[in-house]
Amino acid sequence: MTLGEAIRAARTARHRKMIAVHRFVSASTINAIEHDRMCPSVSILDAISQGLELPTGVWDELYLDRATEPRQALEVGNRLLARPDPPYRCVRRNWLRLLRQSSRYPQVSAELLFALAMMDWRHGHDRRAIFLGRLLSQRAHEHHWTEIEIEARATVGHWLLLRNQSQEALPMLEAVIALPAVGPSWERSAYNVGVALWNLGRYEEAAHHWQTWQSKISQVDLRAHLSMGLGNVALARGQYSEAMGYFESAYTFYGGCADQTDHVIAALNNCLYTAAMMEDWEAAARWLQEAPQWYGVGEAYQWGELAGTQAEIAWKQGRVEDSRQYLHRAYDLLGDHWCRGWFTSRILHAEMALSVDDADTAVQRFDEVLNALSGLEDDTLRVALVIKAIDIASRAKPRSVKKLNASIRRFRALNTSYLY
Repeated sequence: MTLGEAIRAARTARHRKMIAVHRFVSASTINAIEHDRMCPSVSILDAISQGLELPTGVWDELYLDRATEPRQALEVGNRLLARPDPPYRCVRRNWLRLLRQSSRYPQVSAELLFALAMMDWRHGHDRRAIFLGRLLSQRAHEHHWTEIEIEARATVGHWLLLRNQSQEALPMLEAVIALPAVGPSWERSAYNVGVALWNLGRYEEAAHHWQTWQSKISQVDLRAHLSMGLGNVALARGQYSEAMGYFESAYTFYGGCADQTDHVIAALNNCLYTAAMMEDWEAAARWLQEAPQWYGVGEAYQWGELAGTQAEIAWKQGRVEDSRQYLHRAYDLLGDHWCRGWFTSRILHAEMALSVDDADTAVQRFDEVLNALSGLEDDTLRVALVIKAIDIASRAKPRSVKKLNASIRRFRALNTSYLY
């Protein structure tokens, strides 16, 4: 059934004359549409469906098959993709058809290319999306479309980061910040260059980049992310006071962003963890008092990390039973989420076990950490965990050392060349 046939069938079923469909749509227009002599605009299509008391978008798929104007097709295609069960193939087929037909209009082709790339990414076709994004960035560069080039390169760079392809993402993102500073995607790329450097183990460069570019970033969420990144660098260096300053800033920034409150718990935990490393118990108590106002916010694993930090504090303060309870809560909430808290909780558990000469439990926890470390991309965290585990094992009672020897050898065999 064609679009015209569907509209005529709906009109005759309701016994409406053409002139009575909608006061702003003439009978001649409806006649031409019903006989497939013209493709209506989206506004006229919606007016007809409204006049016939049908839902907006009821004929969108038929319209897309008939569409000849790319921007109208983009509007309807995006409307279809917003459905719970979007007709992905229909939208892609017609957008590709219009892309081929719009070769004489480069900027329209660019809009279609970007829409196709975004659609492919959302539907799990990562490689195809990245290919289309690269193609668009090249065309935009050739035609000096600065804003489109920034958007395309920034998007592809972000996608590559999500795929853990930081080496490929870095030049794409660096190309963005070499262009004039235009729009939020430029700022996001300025931040993401540091993320790519961090992921590649180039921590000093990441820190230097963030420090250099922080004055050029105005988006509050990015300033919060940047503060977290600089705080993590300082924490890895053992510069706890400096780290605390950055984490406090991140906490304030996140708390002021309505759409970033999920990150508040991570910033709060970093403040608490840094206070624990400094053994500043007054600061730790102060940060713990902040937690209740955020109940119901964030992911379970983030609260698991917080519980793990509470276990660490209780242990350092000699509150053994409290530490065990917090540790149990941490395990429940962390699950199999390999974050810093997942590792530190197990190393703390091993330390607690060795304090009562329970080498078997310590070996079990150390082996869990060792088996997971191979999948940990954060070299700084990996090195810190290795050093801490070796230090704990070296302080074990003599009769526990024999059982720990294999674990100690495995820890020592890990590469520690990325240590600051």
